[in-house]
Amino acid sequence: MAKDNVRIHNAPPVKCPQRLPTKTPETDSGSRSLLKLGVAHDVSSSQTLTTRNPRTFDDLLNRIGGFGAFQWLAIFLLLSPEIPAAFVTFSPVFTGRTPSQWQCISNDSSQNISSDWLSSEEACRCQGKLMSADSSIVSEWGLICGSSWVSDFITSIQMLGMLTGSLTASQISDWFGRKRVYLGVCFLMAFGQFLSSVAPNPILYGIARFICGAGISGFMGLSTIYPMEFLTPKYRMLTGGVGPWGEGIILLALLANYFTEWRTLVWITALPFVFVFISVPFLPESPRWLLRNQRVEEAVEAIKTIQRINSFSILGRKSNEKGDEVEVNEELLEKIALEELNQQSGSTTRFSYAEFLRNDSLRGKTLLLMGIWCSWALVYFGVSYNIKNLGGDVHVNMGLLGLSDAIGYRTSLLLCNRIGRRKSLILFMLVGAAFLVALAVSDVIFILSSTVVIVLCFAGKIGVAAARSAARMLTGESFPTPVRTMGYGITGVAAGIGGIVSPQIVLIGSLWWSPLPFVTFGVLSIMGSVLSLLLPETAGQSLQDTVEVTTTIKSNREGNSDKCVNI
Repeated sequence: MAKDNVRIHNAPPVKCPQRLPTKTPETDSGSRSLLKLGVAHDVSSSQTLTTRNPRTFDDLLNRIGGFGAFQWLAIFLLLSPEIPAAFVTFSPVFTGRTPSQWQCISNDSSQNISSDWLSSEEACRCQGKLMSADSSIVSEWGLICGSSWVSDFITSIQMLGMLTGSLTASQISDWFGRKRVYLGVCFLMAFGQFLSSVAPNPILYGIARFICGAGISGFMGLSTIYPMEFLTPKYRMLTGGVGPWGEGIILLALLANYFTEWRTLVWITALPFVFVFISVPFLPESPRWLLRNQRVEEAVEAIKTIQRINSFSILGRKSNEKGDEVEVNEELLEKIALEELNQQSGSTTRFSYAEFLRNDSLRGKTLLLMGIWCSWALVYFGVSYNIKNLGGDVHVNMGLLGLSDAIGYRTSLLLCNRIGRRKSLILFMLVGAAFLVALAVSDVIFILSSTVVIVLCFAGKIGVAAARSAARMLTGESFPTPVRTMGYGITGVAAGIGGIVSPQIVLIGSLWWSPLPFVTFGVLSIMGSVLSLLLPETAGQSLQDTVEVTTTIKSNREGNSDKCVNI
């Protein structure tokens, strides 16, 4: 009785012989029918690509302009929405603040409003209605005393939405394309933010924040993967280093200082998504994804669009890195697809998250990246959402938080191509750990001023922010095209778990031992850097466009001999 064991992996344990195509009258000219069947074949010498024709997709991108006007346009249009995405992510810092002072209004209309300002503890004894000069969901819905847990719980609901969005958006984009899902997650953020601004009660507000969370996590994955697939290895680092995430946080602090009413602030921060729905529809779908899914005609049109935009530089001269034109047609793309399928024995199977657990290579890589992202998220969100509890003005602190992200991203951009993604990630995680541990030790030995705490905290935050940029690139480049966003999504689940747990660590520290959060975050950063040592370097490597499916057949009647079948 034969038994089939199917394994999905990047490098086959057994070298499988390739069958040469046999030309028959029924065979279509070229190899189009073979591509549509998803079967990898060696091409004969007469079919071998000439030296003038590009052999891989990265070669083709170089021949149609390399990093030209289209790539600049794609990066600008697809990364600019990081600004409103940062608004959505961190607006709860302002909308969920607990006012430090309250006024108690008597239920008896004949009595005047008390002019005395009450602390939160004193406000709990108020028999009338509480009012505060600070506008937030806490002051509007009276979420203090017995209901003080609601505001932080709603933030956890947003993080739960990020868990859901990481899994759902990533798998759908691998199945149905990058562009549609990118627009979809932007719509979720815009809709969730608008719904938050009109929510009449905490329940509907919590639902709105869940929707926002689902959109945020999906956007974080697609804003890396979608533009990356238009770029050659030399320039892919730009997708993780030039995005205006930090600038978005700084702008949020400025808007929150000007629009003090929380509903107005939330509504205003939803408006920039209109730019996304006007501009992004004009971009083509990822040609890598189209070609991988055998939509060759659409891939031709997408590449011709890139070629047409790249054909003119700022000075009006043609921009072509290789210096000679290449005619883009279906035959050329099919040859490139067959060449890459031959190299990797690819399959056109639709994959599910189960494949990340079945295969040894994918499972190990995924677990390592999940550990890295979980440790990163615990530190990043622990520092970010705890900003309202640090001394000083919350608007200034939030501005410093955004500045640390902006500096960290640009620093990562300078180093990741020079020393590699993995070494950069290790370095930045250790830098973050050094400052956070120093803060914890200093807090034990000395009585630190709030200014010193903020300086050390944000110095560590620069390292953590830079680590996020390196981790984004390492994750995106570690998975093949058919499962790239799914791989990003499943690691995003670990980040979501870290985001949910981090506020609890801060809470425990405030109740038991104040240095505990910083010690924990420092140790986790070190653990993340250790895990990074176990991953292969991806800098300068071509993106893998196929997942290899090898079927090993064991037959008892044939003496348990192993056979390989390329699917």
